[in-house]
Amino acid sequence: MAPRLTKSYKNRYPFRLGTTSFIYPRGYAANVALLGPWLDEIELLFFESRPDSWPSAEETEKLIELAETHSLCYNIHLPLDLHLGHAAAHIRGASVETLIDLFRRTAPLKPTTWTLHLLLDADPGDRRSLADWRQRVSDSLRKLSDGGISPASVSLENLDYPIEWIHEISERTGFRMCLDVGHLLLNRVNVPAVYDRYEDSIDVIHLHGVRAGKDHLSLAALPETSCRWIPQRLAGFSGSLSLEVFSCDSLLSSLAFFEQLWDQTA
Repeated sequence: MAPRLTKSYKNRYPFRLGTTSFIYPRGYAANVALLGPWLDEIELLFFESRPDSWPSAEETEKLIELAETHSLCYNIHLPLDLHLGHAAAHIRGASVETLIDLFRRTAPLKPTTWTLHLLLDADPGDRRSLADWRQRVSDSLRKLSDGGISPASVSLENLDYPIEWIHEISERTGFRMCLDVGHLLLNRVNVPAVYDRYEDSIDVIHLHGVRAGKDHLSLAALPETSCRWIPQRLAGFSGSLSLEVFSCDSLLSSLAFFEQLWDQTA
């Protein structure tokens, strides 16, 4: 039998503490039923744009019931295979249409945010290519807004290119930001400096361990020196913090690591 959580972290921190819907090798509702009594929020992972991979209407109703039962919130990670900045107009258009459909289907879950990847389709060393990509992304985001999606409800996640590019798009369009700490650590970026610079734009933080070029590990994989900024900076953060790991063992060790880190400076 897989290990289970036995300790509640609900309402313990200034922010909503959560994890992903892929902790157990089961469906969305089954994961939420096991995790919901112990955490504030669950990150529902929608990694594929195929509608048949999304929760059914019946499972969505179950997720709504579980949220009410456990005083739980959701945030939604949008599919990774959508491309709002692609050079091909038909690919961008199809991505926008899929997103609008998914937003409408998941709106009854009342997520705190929908998190979106902006895949790079440009030569990072070519200023004109980057400018064209930014314009394509901005145009696609405007079409989402025109389709009824509030920019304030969507957070743009930093990937393997400079987070400054995400912030520029956020400032231009009104969409919010998702700070993925693991992605920054992989790229050897000063995380507390980035948080200080953009904290007013950040609605959700993804936190996970990194080692030897691999991410989404337990927080226990991180040296404590990489995390000392967290209790100091996040004492004033009121958004969502998701421990973005994908197994119960990783979640349990991450929670223990995080609790000890926070209590040392409490």
